[in-house]
Amino acid sequence: MVEEHLQIGASENESFIYRMISSERTPVTSAMIEDNCLTITVPADIAKQWSSTDEVGIKATQPVGGSAILSILIEKDFACLTPRAGDDDRDTFPHPDAANIC
Repeated sequence: MVEEHLQIGASENESFIYRMISSERTPVTSAMIEDNCLTITVPADIAKQWSSTDEVGIKATQPVGGSAILSILIEKDFACLTPRAGDDDRDTFPHPDAANIC
């Protein structure tokens, strides 16, 4: 599981959490939101392939009622090629073009 907290206001009640869970028990990628937390659950084999290869994204769809369809897209956050003040690259994937920078 990976999880991030986004503080929106002064109190903890004014925050948003988003997480990705890898699960052996889930057959398809799915999303749910509860108590200010968006959880995306991904089948373990898909999550492992995505995290250990140069594959950039995981795409899925989910019916959400009536004829509506939710599009789910998870993409890797790559390290910046050009350092920028205030950017934090601690939790990023290595940039695929990093070897081409002088």
